[in-house]
Amino acid sequence: MEKREMIDLIIQERLSLYFQKNSAPGMARMKRSDAFLALLEEKAPELAEEFQNYLDWIAAHGGDEQEGIYLYGLHDGIRLMKDVIMVA
Repeated sequence: MEKREMIDLIIQERLSLYFQKNSAPGMARMKRSDAFLALLEEKAPELAEEFQNYLDWIAAHGGDEQEGIYLYGLHDGIRLMKDVIMVA
């Protein structure tokens, strides 16, 4: 196995484990938000749009946070790649 293939496998495995670990809580939160929005539309329709705006605001700011995490992870991956190349 070549160095490049080994690095690709390490990165794929790391991403796979991350997504397996973190997908279930996000789906549960999304279902809970959808259920709350349906209840809000039924009981207080005037607040439903405000709640949707709030969710949009959270998503926008969460995207900024995710971008930072991604860039840090990319930096971490490059550092790992350099270390692996130096060892090999």
